[in-house]
Amino acid sequence: MKELERGGSGKWSVRALGLLGLLGLGVWASPAHAGEPRLDQLAAERGIAAGELELGRQVAVPAGSTRRQVSAERRSLELHGIPLRGAFETTWTASDGSARVVASRYPAADAQLRPDQRRVELDDARAALAPRLRPDQLRRATQLDGELVYLLVFDRPILTWEFTLPLSMSPTPSRERVWVSAGTGRVLDTVELVDLDNQAEVYEINPQHTPVPSTVTLDNIDLDQQPWAEDTALDGVYLTGSRVRVFNCIDAPDGPYAPWRDDEAETPECYPTQQVVADAEGDFFVPLPDVSLIADNRDPRDLYAELSMYWHAEKFFSFMATLGVETFPCELSNMVANFHWLDPAPAYPELDFGPYNNAYYSGACDIEDGPTMLFGQGSSVDFAFDGDVVYHELGHGIVAELTPEGLRRYRAREDGVLRDARSINEAIADYHSLMITERPELAEYVGFYWAELGRGWIRNAENELQCPRDMTGEEHYDSEPVSAALWAARRRIGSKLDPVVLGMLPLLASDASIEEAAAGLLAVAAAERDAGVWTEGDYEQLERALAGRNLIDCERVVDDPTSLDDPRRLYLRPTGNYVSPFWPGPVQYRQRIPAGSDNLLITFEVSAAGNSAGQPVSHDVDVEVLAKRSSVSEDASIAFSYELGALGHADEEKGDIDETWEVSGDWDEIYTPTTLSEARRQVLIRGLEPGEVVHVSFVNLDRDEAVIRELQFASVPTEELDQGSPSSEPEPELDDDGSSCACTTEPTGGSGGLAAGLLMLLALGPVRSRRRSRPR
Repeated sequence: MKELERGGSGKWSVRALGLLGLLGLGVWASPAHAGEPRLDQLAAERGIAAGELELGRQVAVPAGSTRRQVSAERRSLELHGIPLRGAFETTWTASDGSARVVASRYPAADAQLRPDQRRVELDDARAALAPRLRPDQLRRATQLDGELVYLLVFDRPILTWEFTLPLSMSPTPSRERVWVSAGTGRVLDTVELVDLDNQAEVYEINPQHTPVPSTVTLDNIDLDQQPWAEDTALDGVYLTGSRVRVFNCIDAPDGPYAPWRDDEAETPECYPTQQVVADAEGDFFVPLPDVSLIADNRDPRDLYAELSMYWHAEKFFSFMATLGVETFPCELSNMVANFHWLDPAPAYPELDFGPYNNAYYSGACDIEDGPTMLFGQGSSVDFAFDGDVVYHELGHGIVAELTPEGLRRYRAREDGVLRDARSINEAIADYHSLMITERPELAEYVGFYWAELGRGWIRNAENELQCPRDMTGEEHYDSEPVSAALWAARRRIGSKLDPVVLGMLPLLASDASIEEAAAGLLAVAAAERDAGVWTEGDYEQLERALAGRNLIDCERVVDDPTSLDDPRRLYLRPTGNYVSPFWPGPVQYRQRIPAGSDNLLITFEVSAAGNSAGQPVSHDVDVEVLAKRSSVSEDASIAFSYELGALGHADEEKGDIDETWEVSGDWDEIYTPTTLSEARRQVLIRGLEPGEVVHVSFVNLDRDEAVIRELQFASVPTEELDQGSPSSEPEPELDDDGSSCACTTEPTGGSGGLAAGLLMLLALGPVRSRRRSRPR
């Protein structure tokens, strides 16, 4: 069952939903009473036997404001007795007991393999993980527990072993969930679980925005604390409450330290342990940092970071309780401040430690598995000092709690592969900070004192960013148009928007698009309006805010990139064993060739993704550019399609199971960039006609994420190129072998850049391309 109706332009149209407030892969408005054979009917339509598709875990979630007197529940599903990942349904139940399914995703067909027909056992699946494990994870690989589950892949349930890898901190924090096929032993998919971001005296929000400290009462301190390390006894009352337990991170062991620390790590980490203890009066006063002093911002051994985390976490939980949200993924969250590496980093020779310029939410609840949240001691600032950062990371936990399966997976769409779900995750995490502080600037302390950032905040929801013009494929950047729309709406509607934002989350699948988030917001808002909680004007304000950022229906094609003021950047998904030949980029670019030119010049820098520890990054990254020309095919974006190749059969050994994502599309040419310097690349497409339209998309052939920076487009006057127009050259060699095009740009001589940089390009002489047949 399709999630949205297909529009005439070939793209998914969110407007097809209307404003009824019903969305999901299955759109249902029928009653959903316990005990009725509704799921059996759904199963029969998909060739699944009665009783084999069942409800799993059921969790109460917000439906919007309490004034509507509607309760909501998100439900996971099971198939053949085991969890069905990716499938869910969310119901709204009215005060009279009537219920309806308002969002859902169901399997399109039965599974090919039953659990007892698996061909790969746990030990073999565990061994298949070895190539993707880091050294510190490999040492713990034999302890990995795997769970047999079905994973929805293009709405088909595939029998898999599901693993959650151990937390690894070097070179960057990572805690992946990995699915290994129980039919072939191939890795099918991965998601990253780490989201990179009594009385006491504290800074109310942060030392920059509220520089005068306040004396506050710390809530929920547990006076009957239990030791977290074996065979130890506590010698005081530490910052452990009923919901959070906070740790500092010190340079040398001084008693027990948290069991998640890897003592054999190649880059040694600080030792997580609790340091702040109540005095004889039961208070937690510690020395306050003077953030006007560089040394206080860089101190990896201060006590205030630990106290600040606890205060802001308790403030967050108290605020969420006023909105009716009193649950969290972890019953007791472990938070660590001042994280750093013990060895200095090459990029920061002035420091005697390796800084971590970030904070993250990992979702780990068991203290053996790692901290639930970690806040770094950075090169210039302490991330735990800033309340916005704490609220943001806790906001990720709320997203994980209220959505059916979190917001982490990529969406493979006709116009590209989108990282929207993680972008929505980041935007909603930011929105939690906006709700509490009622200010659009996120993390003013971090931004103000971190000189390298170049602005007085990390992000600002008062911005002019929109989709698709400012989309990059990186979740923090791509969250900003969503945050801007929410902030613009909240300024006009007020806090009544807050329960609508929370009520939208249970409607979203784990690979939700920004358009679906916008539709979800409008769905809940329409229900609030119909119940008399919102006015028609309120609803229109939200709709205008979303439309103003082009979030309601956003085809990922940027028109006329040569007119953009600032260079672009892109983040490209890495390739792997389970995709062929590559994943499309998150954005396409459409350029019309001007009069007097016969070419399109694309210049950019490329590298592997950086990290927050100041370690060097590689520029040896293999990317290519796909092109679709209106003179060869049509003036339309490249249309990508995806298939799970050769699934095989469930009847014993009959047929192969080759679970590979096959990506195809209607591009005309592929260009391999010319290398100008260690990081700089260029592509020159010649033989174009004035008025011709070219669509381009970047793809990554590497197994690491590729980052494209300083991306610029230009069309150069024909006469300025060496040897004139390619029209005087012989036709390029045609090699009709039935495969996709592979065109390579090669310099024929000279030395080497856009505008002034074009001088380098003009010295290259003619560019040779080799064309193959267009893919079918």
